[in-house]
Amino acid sequence: MDDSPTQETAVTETAVTPLPQGVVVRFLAAPKIGEFFAALARVLAKITTLPKDGFNQHFQYSYLKEAQAAEMLRPLLAAEGVSIMYGVRRVNQLAAGLVEVTLEIVMGDKHGNIVSTEMTGWAKDTTDKGVYKAITGTFKYWEMKTFFLSTDDDPEQEEDGKPDQGKGKAQGKRDPKPNGKAQGNKTQELIKDAQKTVVEHPTKEQIKEFFSIAKANQWPDGKLKELLGEHGFEASSEITKKALPALVKAVSAPYSAGGVQ
Repeated sequence: MDDSPTQETAVTETAVTPLPQGVVVRFLAAPKIGEFFAALARVLAKITTLPKDGFNQHFQYSYLKEAQAAEMLRPLLAAEGVSIMYGVRRVNQLAAGLVEVTLEIVMGDKHGNIVSTEMTGWAKDTTDKGVYKAITGTFKYWEMKTFFLSTDDDPEQEEDGKPDQGKGKAQGKRDPKPNGKAQGNKTQELIKDAQKTVVEHPTKEQIKEFFSIAKANQWPDGKLKELLGEHGFEASSEITKKALPALVKAVSAPYSAGGVQ
């Protein structure tokens, strides 16, 4: 009879350097980690572009709902035998109603692979819903970045406050031999439409809340002025409704002496 100690299978745990967003990845068990990533690859191959079905009435912008991401991912992950659990590791109540949460999200598959990740996010709410909003937003952001969920718009064009001139439903159906006269008429119509366009500005309350968020995240006045300048504004009175969501998103991240965290 062999009395030698029984060798237990070692559980591998590997931590990588946190990414700028505060993401940490750990492999808690990885007997067949190749199978785990192969399953994720098959999920990624089936993911399609999602529309932004949500709309923020206060700041007047569209967004991707967390339910949309969940409905897309749930059947694909289930078919591959991959499940997800998450819990709240930390909650910090910051100034001016800003809430910071850190989630631990664990994925496991039918082969016994277990991968843990962390994600930190923020939400602003002066009521008792702040923590719940932060949890929902953080988990949705994790879903979007982990599974490369994309929406049917171009965020680069939205954030600079300028109209998107390179997109449209008719794109890809352009006449290869446009008629010169018709092209001239179309140009005149575009000029007339542009002249009729009225630039909309946010309300005073929205501008006030924008500066309140910036102050809560310790943005210096000089850096706020630089941020407005990057969007083509010399003063807060010039901020447009279209550019405001991008500005709010920028100042929602805490500012430090070395730059935005």
